[in-house]
Amino acid sequence: MRESTVALLGAAAVLVAGAIDPASALAALAVQWNVFLFFLGLMSIAAIADQSGLLEDLVEAAAGAARGRADVLFLLVCAVALIVTVTLTNDATVLLLTPLVVDMAARLRLPVLPYAYACALLANAGSVALPIANPANVLVLRTVPIGASEFIALLATSAACASLATIVVVFLRRRVELAQPITMPIPNERDAGAGAVAIGVALIVCAYLFALELRWPVGIVAVCGAAALITLQAARGFLRVDALRRDIAWGIFPLLAGLVIVVHAAEGAGLVDVAVRLLADRSADPSGIITLSLASAALANLMNNLPWALLASSAAQHLPSFDPRLAASLLVGIDVGPNFTTFGSLATLLWIVLLRRRGIEVTSLAYARAAFLPSAAALGAAILPLLFYR
Repeated sequence: MRESTVALLGAAAVLVAGAIDPASALAALAVQWNVFLFFLGLMSIAAIADQSGLLEDLVEAAAGAARGRADVLFLLVCAVALIVTVTLTNDATVLLLTPLVVDMAARLRLPVLPYAYACALLANAGSVALPIANPANVLVLRTVPIGASEFIALLATSAACASLATIVVVFLRRRVELAQPITMPIPNERDAGAGAVAIGVALIVCAYLFALELRWPVGIVAVCGAAALITLQAARGFLRVDALRRDIAWGIFPLLAGLVIVVHAAEGAGLVDVAVRLLADRSADPSGIITLSLASAALANLMNNLPWALLASSAAQHLPSFDPRLAASLLVGIDVGPNFTTFGSLATLLWIVLLRRRGIEVTSLAYARAAFLPSAAALGAAILPLLFYR
């Protein structure tokens, strides 16, 4: 992952320049132990779900239920993408579901891009539904005092509106491509063990929400849940250790480590003070909510949403209080906002790489043109419910 190399070079640069000393860098990394565990756990859970055939079952079930109609299949793929995003995070939607959807479209002789774009855009638009749906949420919630129930009350409607807006705009723009019939059926084989893994994932999601409500470390829940699913898969005799190691995107860890060190150094350079002023100078009225949401989205696209989430998390520590509606506005920008550019989120960067490996070239300009209208509609739709929340 080239992004991890850039992040590590940035961390090395600030260390060499003396902007941060090694002891402070290690201390900053130690503070984020919960986030590192969460990434490890969620990627392991997603990998086991993929190994069990659960995700392939969902895709094949959608193809069978479409009954020969590409437009119906598009809507069903959108539903599957949202289910995977909410239960296994937006990165799982990109890393695991997108390849299956692309292969499905190729086997059915359908245009690939409408289905691929649905996965990429909904991975971010739907990730504001639950705290666990986007790792950036976990970074922000480390210092922003919002429990799981309050998070859902504030943002579930925004997630639904953003997702619906994304689906409608992509569908309308791609309606000609989605008008053709499906001419090649997909075989519909089932792995009985996938049902047990699905139950396990559902229980883990419940455990996540319980832990977040009580402000317990979700990283421990993720790792324990992953260990339970790995044990289940091993007991069934279907655990493929090599595939598990391969499916975990290990490059995320040096990427996150480099970002943590760079952002911690930025605190000493006064960048966090700028973020503090951005957050502190807003009031929870319509103007403040709209301004913060748009500013958060812009910063996510400029610097990627992970470093912006880290920076915002650090800034939130310096605020005496933070209105929940403003926290929700911040998260809308971090989760829904990055869809405008390929650089806005890690999920979109991974999506570009996955398509390229399958011989599908989507340039940054082509992505920006295709994503602008659905992204603008999704961001506006996500902000709207916050204006009426009391």
